[in-house]
Amino acid sequence: MKAKFLSIAAAAALALTAIGTVNAETVGGVEGGSTEALVPGGGLLSELASALSSENIKRYQGITARIADGGFTAAANVNFNTVAAPCHFIDTAPLRGAFQGAFFAAPGLDGGATLDECSNFGVNALSPPNFLAFNNAASYTTGGVAKLPEIIAIPGRAIRVSMALSGGDMAGATMAIVAVGPGGVQDVQVLVTSAGFVTHTVTGTHINRLLLVGNPPSLVVDNILSN
Repeated sequence: MKAKFLSIAAAAALALTAIGTVNAETVGGVEGGSTEALVPGGGLLSELASALSSENIKRYQGITARIADGGFTAAANVNFNTVAAPCHFIDTAPLRGAFQGAFFAAPGLDGGATLDECSNFGVNALSPPNFLAFNNAASYTTGGVAKLPEIIAIPGRAIRVSMALSGGDMAGATMAIVAVGPGGVQDVQVLVTSAGFVTHTVTGTHINRLLLVGNPPSLVVDNILSN
């Protein structure tokens, strides 16, 4: 358990360091990126500081400790289309547990849910009809909120994981993807959400956890692929 705690703590340190030292060259490869939004003291710095606070790291520690490393044998290929999904958060619950070869978790009762593209995010699913959706103003009947952070465990020893992200009609928010492996942080991708889907990729030598952090008002995720 301690190793997993250190992995996430290292992710916090690396993510915050990356934001604190980011420059135009660093974000040049981020489509739709904005250097103004990423400078020290900007929105993402405070959002990451909150999401990756000592208190929240302890919460992630408990969640990741309950996710078994066994049982995953193939690469993840998650398009969220194996269920009939509703259009509204109130008609569903946060995605939990094993799903299409990956494992989804979040602190408390929060986290994203599988919704149909009829949910009016201002963008259609990249692989219709469903996507993983977040809206930090939407509540579940169980009491949770459809917001980040989200923890995704992926199969095997991935060296590359990609996912398509969109902020829909509330694009322009800053967030980060933290890739974690047994030895610590593998990669951190800082991004600004776009109106359309943009595929973001993290790489490493043995990625088995992804942590989506930040406070985007709206976010949809589709086509999570690992290899």
